[in-house]
Amino acid sequence: MKTFTVEGMSCASCVSRVEKAALSVKGVTSASASLLTNTLSAEGGREAEIIRAVKKAGYKASVSDGKEEIKDGTGSIAVRLILSVVLLLPLFYICTLHGAFGLPIPFDEKTGGYIQLVLSLAVIAVNYGIMLSGVKALFHLSPNMNSLIAVGSLSSFGFSVYLLLSGENMLFFESAAMIPTFINIGKLLESTAKRSTTDALRKLISVIPSRAVIVGEDGTKTEIPASEVKVGQCVIVRAGESVPVDGIVTDGVSAVDESSVTGESLPKVREPGDRVTASSVCTDGCITVLAERTGDDTSISDVVRLVSEASASKAPIGRLADRIASWFVPAVMLLALLTFGLWMILSGDVSKALSCGVSVLVVSCPCALGLATPVAVTVGCGKGAENGILFRNASVLELTGKVGTVICDKTGTLTEGKPKVRDEISEDGLSAPIMYSLEKLSSHPLAKAYCAYAEEKGSERFEVSDFNVAPGVGVSGTVGGKRYSAVSLRRAEESGLEGEIKAFCENCRENGDSAAVLFRDDEPIYAVSFTDGIKPDSKEAVSLLKRMGEKVFLLSGDGKAASENVASLVGINRENVVADVLPGGKADEVRKLKDEAVTAMVGDGINDAPAHATADVGAAMASGTDIAGNASDIILSRSSLRDFAGAVNLSRITLKIIKENLLWALIYNLIGIPIAAGAFSGLGITLKPAFCALTMSVSSFIVVTNALRIRRFDIYKPIRQKEKHVKGDKNMEVTINIKGMMCPHCEKRVKDALEKCPQVEKAEVSHEKGTAVVTLKKAVAVEKLNRIVTDAGYEVI
Repeated sequence: MKTFTVEGMSCASCVSRVEKAALSVKGVTSASASLLTNTLSAEGGREAEIIRAVKKAGYKASVSDGKEEIKDGTGSIAVRLILSVVLLLPLFYICTLHGAFGLPIPFDEKTGGYIQLVLSLAVIAVNYGIMLSGVKALFHLSPNMNSLIAVGSLSSFGFSVYLLLSGENMLFFESAAMIPTFINIGKLLESTAKRSTTDALRKLISVIPSRAVIVGEDGTKTEIPASEVKVGQCVIVRAGESVPVDGIVTDGVSAVDESSVTGESLPKVREPGDRVTASSVCTDGCITVLAERTGDDTSISDVVRLVSEASASKAPIGRLADRIASWFVPAVMLLALLTFGLWMILSGDVSKALSCGVSVLVVSCPCALGLATPVAVTVGCGKGAENGILFRNASVLELTGKVGTVICDKTGTLTEGKPKVRDEISEDGLSAPIMYSLEKLSSHPLAKAYCAYAEEKGSERFEVSDFNVAPGVGVSGTVGGKRYSAVSLRRAEESGLEGEIKAFCENCRENGDSAAVLFRDDEPIYAVSFTDGIKPDSKEAVSLLKRMGEKVFLLSGDGKAASENVASLVGINRENVVADVLPGGKADEVRKLKDEAVTAMVGDGINDAPAHATADVGAAMASGTDIAGNASDIILSRSSLRDFAGAVNLSRITLKIIKENLLWALIYNLIGIPIAAGAFSGLGITLKPAFCALTMSVSSFIVVTNALRIRRFDIYKPIRQKEKHVKGDKNMEVTINIKGMMCPHCEKRVKDALEKCPQVEKAEVSHEKGTAVVTLKKAVAVEKLNRIVTDAGYEVI
């Protein structure tokens, strides 16, 4: 994914134009521009060609690394506003206070007219950037919000010049100057509010350390830019300083604040052998860190990259605004022309016709439409990052709120994921070293737990040959010429147990403990039991999810007794426990539950990768150093199920804000444009061009301010979804409106994809009508049908 900084975008039409320009480049498969962050993200294509295409469309573009300071232009807008107001005040006195109220002026009317011309021209010159952008967009046949302002202001100015030279005293210089001035007031308010929406991302960028102190081989200490630290070098971090790299503590002890990456507010003690992440703050003491990941490869860089890309991506609900924006500005310009012509026919009054035409131009607000979705997405992603919740993109942010079923893995999700040996039993008293020798070669969590136990006891270790791993079953190998295998409790019971080891294993099942049994050939000779504590917030998290209306399931490869024991401790219903599932079978279980509702799988994201990929939303428990390699939809950096509940709530409030913003932008334009056009002038309800400009600016400010409400929202306060994103009924016909089908081949592709779904009886597809009429033979989630069409390469509208 390539990221570019784009200059000159002012509204949703600009966004659409920039995206089209990027997509026109050979090799570019996707493009997404953000009005909020002034960025363009493109997949594929050459950077130079993309920049050239964007420039040809009338904008400036440059390659971005995603970590430069976010520019909002507040300073330059403030300067323009101050200069505009200074020039506008005497103009306002001449036009309004003298013209309407008769206050004296020290010159005649004609001289006053020329002074108005000079003052209004000066205001236009101060705002030449807006005018130039608008005019250039017109020449590129891609009018934007600045085009509306430029045409409105310049037409008022030009007509006033004509009237002045004709000897008329009724002039419009005041409107020509007030339009850009009021636009600047709105832009300043909007820019200030927009700055607040990117505070979370700005804060993340600011905590990336810029300097580091490295220790040379001779013990000398040298301060260098953090980006120049190389893997394998040691850095010194003193109290109050930020760790500049990801690495391992080799010397010293300190309480380290890792909130910038994990969102966890309490510092954690780090000592030799512990890992630390870049941007963590050493609150006391002094530590030496061996660098493992540096520069752009650090965890905090991954977090910044994720949040930046998610903020710049588009939510599916935003596509509606994009479609409207593509024709909005040209339609407004045509409507303004029609308004002017209609008033000329009805009244013959050029002044009245011009005033109404200009009012229509400047009252319309494509900017509010363009900001409605991205501001909410950016604030939502930032709010998530502050709480250790990282969304992969805006589509995930939207879909998460529709989740109706949450499937939890057991180990590491509901439990600590740090099993400990509880007890052991041996037939000959000599088998423990052999068990240790086998498990030392395994990466399974239970194997690691046993090795830690054996090493603490000082167990002997033997050489193992012909070592083999059977996923979900166990390990085997040859020691001293004899074949041994360490297997799971289930496989051990299938192989047959007897005597004390059988009683030991039965007791493990009753207690819900995990166990491993060592066999010599086919004879069980040793068994060990493990226990794994419940996470402190797991019960609270399950309760929270239930209050939010979620169905919570436990999906585990452990035995039924162990799984049901954990389920009872955290509050999951026994009938919602699916146990004894091998890694490959978890995806099948998720697939069954997907037929009933939008489904989320919460686990480690690595061992459960197939299940995560199968679920509608995959959420992974991942520490700071695991973020980069994790491909899940959501990353929970504090490894807490409670944070997934927070992610669902955050998604729901963000989606609610987006809908409110889109509704406001729609209602504003539906009411404002008719009033500006003079449709209610008979009732005495009119709007002058200058005040139309002010209302247009304020409408954008309202959209941004509304999105900022997300920052004050408690994401752990349960919100139930009002809409049911669940099923169609058996024998029901579902009509899907589809965009992008062009020929019978497209029809066949969609038809084949839909009819592969087990719940679909048949699908009748028409590219001419743009529909697919689906007959169901079994209940199915409507979201699933939509996803099938999307995966086939078409858009559901």
